[in-house]
Amino acid sequence: MSTDILTETFENGIASLHFNRPASRNAIDAQTVEAMAATLARLGSDRSVRAIVLRGGDEAFCAGVDIAWMQHMSRAGTVDDARRVAHLLLQLRNLDKPTVAVLEGPCIGGGVAIAACCDIALASEEASFALPAVHLGVVPAIIAPFIAEAIGTNQARRWLLTGERFSALRAREIGLIHAVCMAAQIEETLSSILDGIRRGGPKTIAATKDTLTAIAGKPITAALMEDMARRVAGNRRNAEAAEGLDAFLEKRLPSWRDG
Repeated sequence: MSTDILTETFENGIASLHFNRPASRNAIDAQTVEAMAATLARLGSDRSVRAIVLRGGDEAFCAGVDIAWMQHMSRAGTVDDARRVAHLLLQLRNLDKPTVAVLEGPCIGGGVAIAACCDIALASEEASFALPAVHLGVVPAIIAPFIAEAIGTNQARRWLLTGERFSALRAREIGLIHAVCMAAQIEETLSSILDGIRRGGPKTIAATKDTLTAIAGKPITAALMEDMARRVAGNRRNAEAAEGLDAFLEKRLPSWRDG
């Protein structure tokens, strides 16, 4: 399903979502939030979907929150619209399917937060980044937790407090993105990442994501490792683990890779 503001394609188990508001450089407004939330909910429950790719275009990945909508939120003085953005980012971060952001062109404000919420992010050499909310007199409270989780509080302090623009190479250096590619290499790099995802068991990948969420920011204690041991034991009893181990021993592809 596609809309005027969010186009969707599906191929070989991969759902690709493209922001489609070129006149505003793919800035997020109320309609974008509504369409994206509904689409992610639908794709998240679709067993045929193995991964979700988020893309913008050469002009911009996402220029953040639409200024006109930001003005509306300011004048309305209610928390509802900000809460919708917060829920969307949390929904994206907590999906049990792998998410990949492909960043080409500027990635600003809320666009950086979307990239930070994805499991994997790659960018073209020409991509650029900024978190300039303070330049507008706006506290970036909704996106700050996701930015700090991705790059650490120390790095978040610099980029959220100064609003400086930074390059794709610097974004990789601080841990925001995983790979920087020449424009001609974007599709090849993306294909390699998606191939790796397809090789994994779908339920196992979901459980791995849940495990990573469970350990985030926690010290390694005996209680934590007891939880990890129980997760391993539970996983080894399920059908997907049995199939994967049998396939390895029998030198064949597991069932989720057949066909």
